[in-house]
Amino acid sequence: VLALCCLDGTAQKIENIVRAFIEKPNTILLAISPANDDLATSVAIKISQEVDPDGGRTFGVLTKLDLMDESTDAVKVLEGRSYPLPYRWTGAIDHTQKERGFFMEKPEYAHLAHRMGVEHLAKSISKHLEDLVKSKFSATKLFKSFDMKSAKKGLLQGYSLRSFGSFPIYEVSTEGPPHDMRFRCTVRVRDQAYASLCDHRHLREAEEDAAAVAYKDNLGDDNIDMLLEMVNKANFHVTQTLKEFTIKKSICEPCFSSSMVHETSKMTRWLSTVEVDGQVFIGETARSKQLSVRKAASSAITAFLEDGDALMVSVVQGKRLVNAVPTKLKHDSTKKHRRKRRKIRHQ
Repeated sequence: VLALCCLDGTAQKIENIVRAFIEKPNTILLAISPANDDLATSVAIKISQEVDPDGGRTFGVLTKLDLMDESTDAVKVLEGRSYPLPYRWTGAIDHTQKERGFFMEKPEYAHLAHRMGVEHLAKSISKHLEDLVKSKFSATKLFKSFDMKSAKKGLLQGYSLRSFGSFPIYEVSTEGPPHDMRFRCTVRVRDQAYASLCDHRHLREAEEDAAAVAYKDNLGDDNIDMLLEMVNKANFHVTQTLKEFTIKKSICEPCFSSSMVHETSKMTRWLSTVEVDGQVFIGETARSKQLSVRKAASSAITAFLEDGDALMVSVVQGKRLVNAVPTKLKHDSTKKHRRKRRKIRHQ
């Protein structure tokens, strides 16, 4: 989001306020200087070089090109031969609608007209922002290797609590001498018992084995794929689900960030990211901000599901069970509440 602020105060006070923002490594700098002034004395250039020596996040903008003396031009700067920057300088004039005509009509600027003007500057910044987000995203470790069998113990517990209101009960038997003891486990989900497939050297492994057997019988091995398919449906409340996940996990709520991405001169799309528990997830570009936020939330939920996060599976599974309530039951429940409200009114 771009905002124009009127800063009141001394020059030093204003500079301190500006520095507080531009010293942040993720801030994009616009070094704006009038072309009819000497760039050697430009405060914008001086400060940007101090906070961004390599120029990796600085965009130079030359304004008032139409007010320069007829015998002078800014071709050397715009071509990068003078005061070079990694992102080449962009020229602009006060009348935005006349920019393209101005640069095309000037022989010295005609070969640069395709990358001059405010419109080109906006596209360049949007592209840089998109690349920055993608680089942060690729550098963030999202998908970790995991043992699905160890996760199924937690998944089974969530399923049992939601479906029957009780915890699974584990019963353990041992065999062998104390120095070489073997464990076998049976887990009871409601009235059904499920035994581990073999003996194990560790109690935890025996419990996980029994839980995996019970999980497969109750939910099936394709449960994660089914949940992933459900998350990607248009009517699934991904943002609400992600928020519920963070609340149950006792972490900060999801932090969304959206920006416009200019893919073509006539098409503007939105790109959103969401930060959850220190991890950054990026969604696909979309035609609206709301849809891009949904895609970012969907990306985060998908990552947690594929990562075997038991809590996320539990939350999404709960949504599935709610959505699976037969229409007739929902209708009957609605009628019941209506009758109750009418009864209260009559009283």
